[in-house]
Amino acid sequence: MLHLLLNLDRSQYEPVLFCHADHGLARLRSGAEKHDIPVRIVPRLQGRPAVSLTAARIREVVDAITGAPALLRVLRSERPDIFHAHLNWPLACRWGLLTAAAAHVPAITATVHLFPPLPNTSVSRPQYRVLSRVVRRFMTVSAGMARRLETELSVPRHRIRVVRNAVPVPAPVEPSVEAATRVAIAGPGNPDSPIVLTVARLTPQKGLVYLLDAAAAIPEAIFAIAGDGPNRDALQKQAGSLGIARRVRFLGNREDVPALLAACNIFVLPSLWEGLPLAVLEAMAAGKPIISTRIEGIAEVLGEGECGILVPPGNSTALAEVIANVLRDASLANRLASAARARAAIDFSPQRMAAQVGAVYEEMLEEPRARRQLAS
Repeated sequence: MLHLLLNLDRSQYEPVLFCHADHGLARLRSGAEKHDIPVRIVPRLQGRPAVSLTAARIREVVDAITGAPALLRVLRSERPDIFHAHLNWPLACRWGLLTAAAAHVPAITATVHLFPPLPNTSVSRPQYRVLSRVVRRFMTVSAGMARRLETELSVPRHRIRVVRNAVPVPAPVEPSVEAATRVAIAGPGNPDSPIVLTVARLTPQKGLVYLLDAAAAIPEAIFAIAGDGPNRDALQKQAGSLGIARRVRFLGNREDVPALLAACNIFVLPSLWEGLPLAVLEAMAAGKPIISTRIEGIAEVLGEGECGILVPPGNSTALAEVIANVLRDASLANRLASAARARAAIDFSPQRMAAQVGAVYEEMLEEPRARRQLAS
């Protein structure tokens, strides 16, 4: 979101960031404010995916009813031409989108970043139908997600646009920083041990249980996992039971991912499902050989052996074989790394992403003008 805000054509658009007061959004808020983008703190109107009319679901509706008027007042004060929501699943921000419609925002759009296994119940189906009418354009971060919106949620194809995520090509990491990071990860007694890096939330979606099973078959490598989440304790126990705890580094949340990428030999992300993970794009931009899973989004970006090696999701044996092969074959690793960096610079720049989003904005704004011209 910050890359989009910073790269929109400011001669055409005046972005305003609406977000919650959550601590996890502090970097987004400060990044926007640093670049003179107004920030408006709005109430959280969204709960968990709705499966049935449970007590939690009823509380969510009550929270939305009490919080929506505050958002409505802010929207009426700002009078935006465009309301752009970013969704971590297709029904996220549904109350915010409905409130934008109630505020008569002329153009409403939403980017769907993830498409997890969805409830399809008598409660959720009407919500999908209502949102598909409220949202003038859906943007998805992969072509696979666009197909699912069309086939599973019946969103008309002409109202879906694919706009992939983006990351900037990073500045080179100082050799001294890279060396110090390698020592910090591998330890002073293992200066030549290959480092396999994963950057991910520690949740079942990321398939890290299969990564640890694969690690047990590659005794020469150090496995570093940057990130945190609810599965951390279980993963640490799994590493202990596999006898690999001394070779697996749980790094927690890190602010120095560019240095971690510079220090590693291979980047691995064994996800079971994804939208288009920024971690993979960051590894591409850093020029690292990448191993990931053959799932929508990731497969579209890496190709079959072009910018990375793909394995079936949930297959630790195949994952171990490919990691070992790339560690042994320096020419293969170099070819993958070079191709990944070149593709990231060309196809996944923030400027390109912002231009594509701007084109969707203009498309939505042109439709009422065209209707008025036809009517006249």
